[in-house]
Amino acid sequence: MSRRQSPPVPVPPAAARFVPRTRPFHKRYSVQTRQLVNVAAGRCTKPDDYVIVRYSGRIDKIARLAHDLMDDFEVVRRAYDCGEHMSGPIMKMRITVDKLRYEYTDFFRDSAWKIDDAVQERKNLSKAGYFDLEPLKDEILELPNQTPPDFDKITRMVQLQIESAETVLSHYRRTFPNARSIAESRHALIVQASPMRPADTAL
Repeated sequence: MSRRQSPPVPVPPAAARFVPRTRPFHKRYSVQTRQLVNVAAGRCTKPDDYVIVRYSGRIDKIARLAHDLMDDFEVVRRAYDCGEHMSGPIMKMRITVDKLRYEYTDFFRDSAWKIDDAVQERKNLSKAGYFDLEPLKDEILELPNQTPPDFDKITRMVQLQIESAETVLSHYRRTFPNARSIAESRHALIVQASPMRPADTAL
């Protein structure tokens, strides 16, 4: 008795198989990432000075990287206008997006500490910028395939990154009681950690 064979599974043509699709939210972000973003802030009490200084530094760095994104994007636009290859500038912009994502992730981790009474507010404010990063990266990856590239759309998306980061930064400076002294302490720690210059060793 011959075995009954199942009908062959139809295979879509190559063009259909490899069309990029936007992943749904639950596949775009891991379970751990979603938990990290959505868990309540301020769960851990009594953070030490190092944690507070590090938390402050995350907010500053997110704002700086958001502005770096616009600088990187201008390089991409100039390359296109001059008829040059955009692959290098696009790669640089993608790296900046990745750096921003890592900083946001570390910021969410540091938000577990009870930095002050507004730590949950800042975490809520930062979520929009974080979740806009993946769509921005998708648009950056599509640039070489567009004729002409949709630079206006990416300009708006980068501007939203800057606005989101600056909103969190201004909120921190307005609500945290010792924001200025924390910034000075962070600068002092950076100076202490940096290697001595030749001029310093001569003193």
